[in-house]
Amino acid sequence: MKYFSLISLIISLLFCPISAEEVSSGKIILNEYEQEETRELVKLVYEAADLVEEFGEKAFPEFRVENSKWYFDDIYVFVWGMDGMRYVYPRDISGEGHNMADLQDINGKPIGKMIIETASRGQGWVFYEWTVPGQEEPQWKSTFIKRATTPSGKEYLVGIGLYNMPVEKKFIEDMVFAAADLIKQVGLTEAQKRFRTKEDKYIFQNIYIFLNDIDGNELFNPVTSKSDNEFTQEQYEKVTNYYQNEIRSQLLKKRQVWMSYEWPDPKNNRLSRKDTFLHAIYVDEDQIVVGAGYYPE
Repeated sequence: MKYFSLISLIISLLFCPISAEEVSSGKIILNEYEQEETRELVKLVYEAADLVEEFGEKAFPEFRVENSKWYFDDIYVFVWGMDGMRYVYPRDISGEGHNMADLQDINGKPIGKMIIETASRGQGWVFYEWTVPGQEEPQWKSTFIKRATTPSGKEYLVGIGLYNMPVEKKFIEDMVFAAADLIKQVGLTEAQKRFRTKEDKYIFQNIYIFLNDIDGNELFNPVTSKSDNEFTQEQYEKVTNYYQNEIRSQLLKKRQVWMSYEWPDPKNNRLSRKDTFLHAIYVDEDQIVVGAGYYPE
């Protein structure tokens, strides 16, 4: 029986990757992502989770094989229990058997708890700063998590992370929707406290949550860069007119919209294209616009 299970596992690894039909049928919604490397990472996590769901803990040794589809370069599959216990960590197997629930990044972001919370919802992304092996400066890392249930009923979370991934529009939309939900749950004042800190999930890279009223007047912005201060009146009026003439009516009708415009990029102190997602919500009797944007490269 043990021999048969091993043979079945090998066959599954070699000949049963997730098919295009499974992807298009909605098992994985890869068309939410624009970047090929994002789609490949998400698909690989799904395949790893499928192995855990089919073979349980017997799949774990496969994830530790170096230069395999599961572990190559800076890519590796990790597996935790839903309590944070780490069962698979091929980068350093001596780190297996430790509970990671209290893991934090350099900003104090509780990424251990965030990873567990994300898995408890089924799947999702966690963004944080982490040191690249062999380098001193931490880099932004994007990790996709999926919950998996073994044949015995035990639940694990399966994940893969990648350094300096291109920002996806879905990342921005998810963050804005989460911010809007937070406002509804805890109120505007308490939500703004969380929007200000790098210890929470509402700031990553140079992306942050801001709040406007429905007419485009700024209500809250946790970041005021030197570039913003040098933004000329003419440039400001150009963006304001664009919002008033085109975007405001779309927000009132659709409640959410993307807008593209020129804005000072703090990385190079010059005007660059910025894409921003806006979502209109009601707070008491007032309409508030929750937004976040990024500079596509």
